Amino acid sequence: MITGWECPGCGSQRALHQFLHGNFSAAFTFNMLFIPTLAYALFAYVTMAFFPTHWIDIKSVWYSRRAAVLILVAVISYWIGRNI
Repeated sequence: MITGWECPGCGSQRALHQFLHGNFSAAFTFNMLFIPTLAYALFAYVTMAFFPTHWIDIKSVWYSRRAAVLILVAVISYWIGRNI
């Protein structure tokens, strides 16, 4: 509120509401990172819950330091892009 800029998470609650009501285009409009983030988290949950033997291999690639840096770059790029 101080800067007037929208944070990367702004609109996530509205996006979740629209997503749960099946309005995916509106969810995407409110926050473009919400649906990919939800898919990323769901992938991790399903893999851990139903394929625990594969989780160790997947975790070392999808949740490594390199993945964290790529996600950080994507979030910062989205933050800058939505405020231009």
